[in-house]
Amino acid sequence: AAAAVRLYGALARAAHERLTAAGVLSRPPQAGPYLYADLGELRAPLAARAITDSVELEAHLSTALGRPVPGGHRFGDAPDALRVRISTPPLLGTTDEERQRALDSPDPLAAPGVADALTGFGSAFGRLAGG
Repeated sequence: AAAAVRLYGALARAAHERLTAAGVLSRPPQAGPYLYADLGELRAPLAARAITDSVELEAHLSTALGRPVPGGHRFGDAPDALRVRISTPPLLGTTDEERQRALDSPDPLAAPGVADALTGFGSAFGRLAGG
């Protein structure tokens, strides 16, 4: 259990770093494997991609990341607030074996599947920012 807590903490911190590098506002992770991201600062580049509310943002990011990324409207935010809730465990892989490899690795964030997933995650948000 302690190894899983360390892994999820490291993973959430790495995902948070990629969000902030793309100009996304998000509080640093404190507990749990979720990040709540506010893309309001990216409103202009998002509007250029026809993303003007959390419903459209949810649809775009869910497609781009290949997994559900619920918009803030599902958590009581106004739909025009460009916020999403991001679950970080899927970055560890899609199978029990992939997740176990990450858990057992001395450097799980450098493991090929995890490193690739983090790169793709950061790239998806970088593209939204206009990069």
